[in-house]
Amino acid sequence: MAITQQLARVSLEELNQCKYDKQVLDNVISFRLHESNYLDLNWAGTGLQILFKKSNQPLESQKLLDLALHSENIVNPEWETAPLNNDWVYSPITYVDSEEVQKIAIQFGRVDVNSVLSCLPKSIEEANALIKLDFIIHPRAFYSEYLQKLIVFYVKAARFSAAVITWWD
Repeated sequence: MAITQQLARVSLEELNQCKYDKQVLDNVISFRLHESNYLDLNWAGTGLQILFKKSNQPLESQKLLDLALHSENIVNPEWETAPLNNDWVYSPITYVDSEEVQKIAIQFGRVDVNSVLSCLPKSIEEANALIKLDFIIHPRAFYSEYLQKLIVFYVKAARFSAAVITWWD
């Protein structure tokens, strides 16, 4: 099974419970919330970061994409080393608070998906070289799908004043 980036949309109450109760956090990262509260971002994040930079997206958009994917906020410090003790979490479990989610959603609402993807060369080989991966087919559809999913995920989180928990699973 591949290691992929996971995102969970949680209420502020759930986030606060996760900060102090490892069992609640375990429930979140074990996919026990409603399935609509999760996004499996696959391994699209790094490629999206490259595409945002190469397509000259505004610096604020690039920074907020980085935050959306790689927050520094550890959910529960007692769990910080726990991923080393199990075989299904491969990163620190972090969160994006609801205020940051609002900023991300606003900025993502301004993103033109076609503009982001415009920097991808037409050749599969050149596109792979740009994003440093080895797609068999052209990666445009893959990144279009995941960028749109990420935008919708954060917009919904903002609508409900939710936070987002991220980890690699």
